[in-house]
Amino acid sequence: MFLKENINQNISIVGKISDIMWQHMIAYEPDYPEIFYFDPKNGDNQIVLYAKTKIENKPQKYLKVFGKVKEIKGTSQKGQKIDDGDYREYHLLVNRYEYVD
Repeated sequence: MFLKENINQNISIVGKISDIMWQHMIAYEPDYPEIFYFDPKNGDNQIVLYAKTKIENKPQKYLKVFGKVKEIKGTSQKGQKIDDGDYREYHLLVNRYEYVD
């Protein structure tokens, strides 16, 4: 996924809120209290979304989410291991969203 190349940049991704939650590192984002697991339409790995309000799936519709990419570091066994020994995941702070076909 292209998130790693866009840390602190605004992007958009199309997909759906997932019913299946993979194991992810989670960060505390006081301005974005709602946490969602998101499956991109293109088949990329699930990511974590942080939003200011609840986001609902609509039948027969995809979500296009817009927001800033955030890098999460930790010592978890999940994530992309980097030479410095830390693990990283890339999450999205959602500023807005829309429903698309």
